[in-house]
Amino acid sequence: ENNKKEDAEEEDEDDTTVKRKDYNKLDAVVDQVLDFLETHKSELTPEAEKDIYHFLTRDVLQAATGSKSQKLVDLLPKRPQELQKVKDAGGVLIYNEPEIRKDLQWLEENGRCMDLLEPGPSTIPHAGLGAFAKRDLSKGSLVAPAPLIHIPDGETMMDMYRLDWVETEDGDEVMAPINKKVINKQLILNYCFGHKDSSMLFLPFGMNTNLINHASGDKANVKLTWSTMEFNQFKWQGLSPRELSSPKYSRVGLVMDIVATKDIKQGDEIFLDYGPEWQEAWDRHVQQWKDRLDLGDIRSEWPLRALEITPKYLDGGAPYRIPSELQKKPYPSKVLLVAFIVMEDVPLGEKRRETDGTPIRKWAGDSKAAFQGEFMYTCTVLEREQVDGSYVYKLEIEHVDEVFHIVGVPHRAIKFVDKPEQSDQFMPHVFRHKIGIPDSMFPEVWKTKGGEEPADEKEEEEEEEYYEGDDEFEIYEE
Repeated sequence: ENNKKEDAEEEDEDDTTVKRKDYNKLDAVVDQVLDFLETHKSELTPEAEKDIYHFLTRDVLQAATGSKSQKLVDLLPKRPQELQKVKDAGGVLIYNEPEIRKDLQWLEENGRCMDLLEPGPSTIPHAGLGAFAKRDLSKGSLVAPAPLIHIPDGETMMDMYRLDWVETEDGDEVMAPINKKVINKQLILNYCFGHKDSSMLFLPFGMNTNLINHASGDKANVKLTWSTMEFNQFKWQGLSPRELSSPKYSRVGLVMDIVATKDIKQGDEIFLDYGPEWQEAWDRHVQQWKDRLDLGDIRSEWPLRALEITPKYLDGGAPYRIPSELQKKPYPSKVLLVAFIVMEDVPLGEKRRETDGTPIRKWAGDSKAAFQGEFMYTCTVLEREQVDGSYVYKLEIEHVDEVFHIVGVPHRAIKFVDKPEQSDQFMPHVFRHKIGIPDSMFPEVWKTKGGEEPADEKEEEEEEEYYEGDDEFEIYEE
């Protein structure tokens, strides 16, 4: 852990990027030089002022800032007489980049409010979360901007295949498709915008916009429009999907606005009409689901997932169970208990091995970097104690084919995850369909096909291969 901290410090020293803290240091230099020159102005000739200024900004600054020194020196004026202009401008950053400061008129013309929506349980039964208005919104007003990640070959990108470990020519093992048979579509397809005659997809990532649910016709209270803000690259609408797949366009450049079609009251749920193709696909899916239930192909119970049981355990709410408790009440069969573990030797004088020889280590993951996937291990809770309103645990993990007991693990370092291939992404008979962009606003050049095969019909053709294996659901009260 100490080595990692030292490496991070060295990386900071070698970094030549000028950061906010560097501008703050330069502002302090400007203030100090101005104070010095003001204090000694009666004693200094213009030539002496220039020599002192160059000494402070070049020799001293270079010695203090290392590899990025020349960049910092270049941000300061060439002559000491211009230092007051830096201070009057508001600092070195504004002096060099005056256009970054915007007035209220510019904000009114170009700004977009990002906090008009908030999440909450949807009013639609079994729909999960929805988006709700945080304040009254008038007809025609902006509800939320929706910057788009454009995916030129989106439908192919959403294809899912059966994977297995294969060995490369270099002897490495990687996960790769076992054949070219498409078994389903990615779950994220349900959150993408698209058009029935195009393979392009657009993933919105505006604040809470992905929580807006569907309602048909007059029940919808918002619509999609292309944003008028300067950031929106309208010229991209004249480029083909092939052109947009170029690395030149591998950035966010398209923006839609979600606009109110009627007056919306604070607390109202926001609804968007996903389009007739989406509605038809959903109606077909619901009927096929009912038919499968009647035939007994699927059971009516839905297995609990990590996302559903996690809230009970957040912030030390409920303790993770020790073995004796798990015997009486096991966790749902589709989830795993994991912990973020960075370990170190226990202090001298403390127990370092169990009686059976199992090594004991101390949890040492109290940094943001430790809560990354590379430090995540499946675990078993051995012991638990309550400390300061939360819980501290002793866990058992396996690391490099050796079992370790880890002491001092805080509650926040433990969580549930779905078992491999058990998340909603892999559920059988699930619904997958893009949200429709109205034909009136979809560029002709993006239309790449004459129509698409309905998702549920495609699913039925491949059902025999896809739905092999465990398909058992369970009733579980957490």
